[in-house]
Amino acid sequence: MISRRTAALVALAGLSFGALGACGDDSSGDGTTPALDESLTNVGVGAWDGVLGVDITDADPAVPDVEVRLAQAPFWDHSTEQIGIELGYFTDAGITVTPQPSGTILGMDQIAPQLLAGQIDVGTMVPQIWTSSLDQGVTARVFTSRDIFMGHAFLAAPGTGARSVGDFMDDGMGWDDAVVAALEQLVGQTVYVTDEASPRSFREVALEAAGLTPDDFESNVLDDTTMQQLAISGRADFVAPASGPNIVSLIAEGWIPLVSTSDIVEHGNADQLLTVVVNTGLAAEVSWLRANPETALRLASVGYRIIDLKKTDPEAAAGIQIPFINSIAGTSFTMADAETLDQRIDPFYSFEEQTEFFQDEASPFYWSKPIDATVESLRDAGLLTGEHEASDVSWADSTWLTLDSLRAQSAELIDELTASGLTGQAAEQLAEAEEYLAARNYLDAFRFANAAKLNA
Repeated sequence: MISRRTAALVALAGLSFGALGACGDDSSGDGTTPALDESLTNVGVGAWDGVLGVDITDADPAVPDVEVRLAQAPFWDHSTEQIGIELGYFTDAGITVTPQPSGTILGMDQIAPQLLAGQIDVGTMVPQIWTSSLDQGVTARVFTSRDIFMGHAFLAAPGTGARSVGDFMDDGMGWDDAVVAALEQLVGQTVYVTDEASPRSFREVALEAAGLTPDDFESNVLDDTTMQQLAISGRADFVAPASGPNIVSLIAEGWIPLVSTSDIVEHGNADQLLTVVVNTGLAAEVSWLRANPETALRLASVGYRIIDLKKTDPEAAAGIQIPFINSIAGTSFTMADAETLDQRIDPFYSFEEQTEFFQDEASPFYWSKPIDATVESLRDAGLLTGEHEASDVSWADSTWLTLDSLRAQSAELIDELTASGLTGQAAEQLAEAEEYLAARNYLDAFRFANAAKLNA
């Protein structure tokens, strides 16, 4: 079953994007793989193999200044670039975001067409947005990864005295008993729900875990706006909204999340939710990526540095993002809302945590599984007929694996050179390499460490 976010984005793809190119099943997106300059040594992995190179004879490297026409969107997990803009993270990587100060703010239905038209270079995106166009061909790729959307839940009003699955687990219950206890509170009640695909899929998975069915309570189907009005006015006791921000606002008002997507992911059978959860990242046309591989890797590095701040100093990160998202989306998010968003709705994953996405094939969140599940859902619905791979819409794995390879090589070089006691230019370059390594800019960490070795 296709998720709410995926279904909505797939619909946008069909209505607004059409065929994004005529590349058939060619995962390169344009049918060509340019030869790497003979003066460069290949350091790319996967899709970047033969595309990303480093001049290992360069004893005096510099980080070039480039401009990137960037698009953000008015959603929490699509507006984190603002943190890097305000803190100078992009500038540190030699990147100027244009138009200044924050790039372009676009709706999700506008980003792909503007990428295709060459009006922007890079935009925030989810790979599933392009899956419905795979039969026609897709010429863009999501090339980074940042979070997993987990924005569904059964909620109970503050006055009901209801308890969450977490409360029952805190009492010593295991997951199997706790989910039963939490959802049995719905039996015989009126529960306001939406008829959208993703929250419906979530409800089915949650109820199955508790041995219940929708027949165990009275389902009253409403749109999200009407449901929210009933909930806020005290005319509903149990709701299951479709919108993540609506869930955030209700939790802020004291509503109890009986069971949420994040609960099932952490404790239950996450494999059943593959078409419900989606990743967010940056995307660009394949032609731009092949022409600007170094810039693409530096953009990815800035993204990981932003996530580091969200992890180590969430208040500082939210202090930048909250006024920005409120100004572009008309929301009224608070610091408490930001905590809910980052912990329950859109949890962000650090570079190390994304090892699960790109190296743990047993994980339900291995990078290709949610995309493959969406493709299969579309095929079952008769909306796709061809054979397609996750790499036809995403290079996020190749980017992470390339960065991880550069990280390991840089760290090894830095350790070796630190022990040798460098002086002069070599010592300065080693210090710069260490700064780049700490900033997740593994490409330039490798370049400067290599130069330090040449000058040792």
